[in-house]
Amino acid sequence: MNTGNGGGEEARRLLEIAEKLLDARDLVGSKRFAERALESDPLLEGVDQILAVIDVLLASRCRVGNQPDWYSILQLPHPSSSSSSGGNGSIEIKRGYRRLALL
Repeated sequence: MNTGNGGGEEARRLLEIAEKLLDARDLVGSKRFAERALESDPLLEGVDQILAVIDVLLASRCRVGNQPDWYSILQLPHPSSSSSSGGNGSIEIKRGYRRLALL
C-alpha cells in the first residue's frame, strides 16, 4: 500500500470534487468530500478553509427571527445554553470571529 504520494493525489482529487460541489451550492455533498480529503491527507492545504466556508454557509441558513443566527455562524453556544455570563460572551465572540478570519 502506497500511502505517500497516492494518498496525497486521492486527497487532492477529493478536494477538487468538494470545490465543484461547493460551486454548485451542494453544501452537504461538498462537506462529505472535504472530510474524506481531510481523512486521506490531514496536511492537505486548503481543506480547513473549505470546511470552514461550508460550515459558515450551512450555519447561515439558521435564523433567529428574521436575522442570521450569528452564534451558529461563529460556532459558539447560545448565551441561554452557556453557563458563562456577560463579559465572557464578548470574549468568546471575538475569539470565534478571529478563528474564522484566520482560516
